[in-house]
Order: sequence, then C-alpha cells, then structure tokens
Amino acid sequence: MSKKWFIAMMIIPALLAMMGCGDSGGGGNGDDERNEAPVISSIPDQDLLIGEALSIDLRLYITDDQSGLEDLSVTVDSQTNTDAVAVFVEDDFLRSGPGATNGTSLISFSVSDPDGLSQTSSFLVSVAPAPVACNIHGVNFSPYMDGQSPNFGTVLEAPQIRNRLEIIAPYTNWVKTFGFDGGLELIPDIAHEYGIGIAAGAWLSRDLGSNEIQLSNLMAAAKTGSIDIAIIGSEVLQRGDLTAEQLIAYIDRFKDEVPDVPVTTSDTWPALLNHPEVMAACDVVFANFYPYWEGVNIDSAVATLYDDYLAVEAAAGEKQVIVGETGWPSAGNQIGQAVPSAANAAAFFLDFVSLMREKGLDYFYFEAFDETWKITAANPQEGYWGIWDKDGVLKEGMQPVFDCETTAGR
Repeated sequence: MSKKWFIAMMIIPALLAMMGCGDSGGGGNGDDERNEAPVISSIPDQDLLIGEALSIDLRLYITDDQSGLEDLSVTVDSQTNTDAVAVFVEDDFLRSGPGATNGTSLISFSVSDPDGLSQTSSFLVSVAPAPVACNIHGVNFSPYMDGQSPNFGTVLEAPQIRNRLEIIAPYTNWVKTFGFDGGLELIPDIAHEYGIGIAAGAWLSRDLGSNEIQLSNLMAAAKTGSIDIAIIGSEVLQRGDLTAEQLIAYIDRFKDEVPDVPVTTSDTWPALLNHPEVMAACDVVFANFYPYWEGVNIDSAVATLYDDYLAVEAAAGEKQVIVGETGWPSAGNQIGQAVPSAANAAAFFLDFVSLMREKGLDYFYFEAFDETWKITAANPQEGYWGIWDKDGVLKEGMQPVFDCETTAGR
C-alpha cells in the first residue's frame, strides 16, 4: 500500500464522520438532531368587559418538539396599561384579574425551553364597559386625578380627559363642567366626539380679572358651536363671591355675544329663591339640592329634595328647572342625621334617579369620580361623591341604576 493511499484511508473516514455520514453506532442519526426554540402560534386580540377576567390556555398556542409544556418557562415581559388589566402566568394559562377600566394593553410574553432557547409574542387586550340598559341624564364631570388640583395650577391634557370621558360615556347623555381654563376648555369638543351633550361652566369668583378670562373663553367656544348650555358661575351667590347684580351682568354679556346658546348659572336652591331676579335673567334654571348637607336622614332625603324642587319650580314660572347638582358621599363625617356610607350613597342614587325618571325631569348628578384633592381634615367627605371611585371603578351598589331598576312607587 502506498503512503498516499494510506493517508487517504485515514483521513476520509474522519471527514465523513465530521459531516455526519459515518456509522453512528446505533444505525440512527441522533447526533444530527438540533434543539429548536418553542413555537408560539398567534394569540388573537382579546376583548373584555369591565369586571371580566382573562383566561388563555397556552397549550392551544405553544408547541415544542423536544419538551413538554411543563418543562417550558413562560414569562410576561411587559404590558402597557395595567390600569385596564394586569396579566400574569398561572399554571398553563395567561390570566388576569377583573378588567378594571376602559383601555387597551399590549401584552408581550416569552417562552423558554430548558436549553434557554426562547420565542416571544404579543397580543392586545381591550377592556370596555358592559352595555348600559338605562343611561342617566347627566353627571357633573371633573377629570382631575391623584396629585392634581386646579388650586395647584394643574393643566389638564387631552389624553387624560379622553380617558376619563371614555369611562363614563356609555352611562350618561350629558356632562356638566365647572371652569374654562387649565385644560378644562378641552372637554366640550372631546365630549361631543362621544356624542355627549355639554353644559360648560365658567368659574366665577371674587377675582374679577380671572372672571374675564373665564367668560371670554366660554363665549369664544360657544360661538364655534362647542357649547350646548353655558353656565356662568357655580354657587357664587351661596359663597357670597358676587352680588346678584354682578352675576346678572355676566349672564347678560353672554346673551349679547352668543344669543343662540342657552345660558344660566348654577346655585343652591335657597340662594335662587332669595334672588328671583337671577332666575329671571336665565334661559333655564339650574338649582343644586343637597339633603346631606342639610342633615336629612337618608330615608327621607329624596322626598325632601323633591319638596324643595317644587318650591323652585313655582318661583321659576314658565322656565324649566334642572337639578344642577345633587348626590350623597360614600365616606366622611355625619351631619345631623345624614350618614355618609357606600350603602347610603347607592340608595340615594337609586332613589333620586328613580324619581327623576318617574317625573320626566332633567338632572346632573354629583359627581362622576371621587376627587381626593378636595379632601380636608374638616371635610373628608368632599372627596367621596363619585359614582365611580378615583380610579374609575364603578362603586358597589351603583349598577342597579344603569340596569333600569327603580324604587318609584314603593
């Protein structure tokens, strides 16, 4: 055998073995198998109603030729909106707690095998309110959230206003506001995007310079068709910030500038009865009724309110009287026989709306959301008037109103 042939006989088998062409000893090709990363089939986007929970069986979407699902590691890597829904891994499922509020979250997750090979995927989870059987006529709307306050110079932005309106839009036909600067002037156009009527307020105080800005802003928006009802001042007579003559002058200025938009002020029912000339200056009367502040027991609160309403109606003549504000706090201090609690807040809401529906009267309930910026040591109840809590979750006991339940006739 030549030297060259000998060398070839030694090298060729080695090369064939390196290329996987040699005898494996068992007749198979096990050394040729390569571990593949897990495969994730596309998970469809998910739609939840508020209060519903997510449950996705990962066994339907993940496969791995080398490992069983029990040997794989699944991790939620990121989610963009945990306020709407928070997703976690449990056993072989992606789950969540109940959807808390309107919104959409992008969920990104990864699957890894024991060798560290992984794949990632993502899907959307959208949370929306359940269909509402019976809307309320209107609600007082303030979009401030924790850490924000008009007293601290907070300037609201459109995304936050839109987010808060999205929560309440399925439940109400109208919103009523309290000022027209600091971002509050954005509310009318956004509300109209959701088909919501807007009773927009200019906040009046003893600061006459600020009053001019508020009134000018409101009139400018009204001229563009953004305002359905204009409200000049909120309880300025009750606070003693302006005289009746000053208030009427502001109302008349608005009428002169924007004659085709109804204009009013909103004040407590005693203040309006004490100033019939103010009611006479308004196109429609907005009266505020608070049996709680009057120390009335919850059992007779709505009956007392209706008696007071009839007194204002009689004094208003032919003009429509709308309940501008009323409500009951879910926490805070007892005043006389008026006890704030979640149960009493829910009972008052149902009793009041039942009466309004029975009588065919328009109203704006106070208020949409709890507002922590209003809480003080003396009056902690100021922060707890919302139908929804500060995080946008419908409070316990409020749903029956939207399910068309009624106490009328009891």
